[in-house]
Amino acid sequence: LDVEGTTTPISFVKEKLFPYAATAVGSWTRAASAAELESVVAGFKKQCEEDKVAFDGAAEAEEVERLAKEWIAKDRKVAPLKDLQGRLWRSGYEAGELRGEMFEDTPKAMARWVAEGRRVAIFSSGSREAQRLIFQHSDKGDLTELISAYFDPKAAMASKQESKAYEEIALSLGIDPQQGLFCTDILAEAQAASKAG
Repeated sequence: LDVEGTTTPISFVKEKLFPYAATAVGSWTRAASAAELESVVAGFKKQCEEDKVAFDGAAEAEEVERLAKEWIAKDRKVAPLKDLQGRLWRSGYEAGELRGEMFEDTPKAMARWVAEGRRVAIFSSGSREAQRLIFQHSDKGDLTELISAYFDPKAAMASKQESKAYEEIALSLGIDPQQGLFCTDILAEAQAASKAG
């Protein structure tokens, strides 16, 4: 299952999760442990190298904050941002400031599939931690017991619009691609999944 637009309203992601992360990033960079910040900085530096843009190493925390806000505004689907968003949202969910919104039929469909002996897995551009959190702290209760696995583009080794991602997910789940069904609201993702099998 895809998350944004499939299990969860797009408005929740765009109007609550993204603004929350953009607002929280500054205080997080100032409060993060040296090891946590170093890990995030390394990811942002690497992404800047890939993008062929400069990273201001003289003010690393401020540069992460600036880039995070810029990338959030552009809805960039890059691993360093998704990892940082997961960290920020974890704090929000744990503090009760965030509660994942699900469509009414999401828990019912998931429970029905599990009762029928099927496994439910999630594939989203958000980090695997962010995926787990949205289902753990949902407005329909903790839905994580219904989920067997979480995949993001890093774990799937390809973007959601590449058939390779669905082949890798099937391999990880121990099934042939034809045995899986990917539910999404994005045509290009459905076409990539269909091409995989």
